[in-house]
Amino acid sequence: MSKERRYNEQEIAAIFERAAAEEAAAGETESGGLTRGELAHIAQEVGISPEALARALSAVEQPSGDLTSTQFVGVPVGIVRTLERTGTFTEEDWNALVLDLHRTFGQPGETRQIGRDRRAWQNDQLHVYAEPTPTGYRLQFRTAETQVGLGKSLLGTNIVFIFMGLFFTLLVALKDNVDLFSAKMLFVSMLAVLGAAGYGLLALRLPRRNKALAAQIEHVLSGVIKREAATAAPSPLPMPPALDLDLAPEREQEAEPPSERRRNRTRE
Repeated sequence: MSKERRYNEQEIAAIFERAAAEEAAAGETESGGLTRGELAHIAQEVGISPEALARALSAVEQPSGDLTSTQFVGVPVGIVRTLERTGTFTEEDWNALVLDLHRTFGQPGETRQIGRDRRAWQNDQLHVYAEPTPTGYRLQFRTAETQVGLGKSLLGTNIVFIFMGLFFTLLVALKDNVDLFSAKMLFVSMLAVLGAAGYGLLALRLPRRNKALAAQIEHVLSGVIKREAATAAPSPLPMPPALDLDLAPEREQEAEPPSERRRNRTRE
């Protein structure tokens, strides 16, 4: 009878590594992932409760919310970022959010309570609101009203300069019948030029400011979502206690071989 082949350690490792890779490739080709039912079955096998799995799935499946901008004469002067989630937003969650805001913006800001359930945080750039909803909670991030008002004021001022410059230029041209390139005409049209330059500069700077603020908001929100996922994730299963080999009973001495026992009996 032929003796079955035995594989050494290197061959065993290579075999299982290749088999695992082929199994993973086959799973991706056939299903492209796992369904909710398959995830529930795996969770049951490894001891994860259905409630913990449902919270984790909710944290992954929920949309991240939307980002909108406040426009004034065609230029975005502010942004509004809203995030709606299920579950509860506790006092500990709020404190962690305020700490993230402090670290991100480099200033403590001002916190206050609005009514019974609504909280707010603000600095000179951003206003943040947290409030409960029928299905969970909502976080809203808004550009500070002072910044929005300043942007509108500067844009409006430059628009006024543009129209005043155009009006006086037209008035001088019709009344005095001067040449378009004369010193007088260039002087009265300077208001329009300055207004157009100021408007163009703001049209470039304000979107950049909004983009930088949006990146800071997303950084803070990533911390909120990570903490939520960590809370929803089940605690790892306890590992079995390690055996202390020093406390193991010593092995008994090996018994005498049968040949020695027979000799002893013969001598007796």
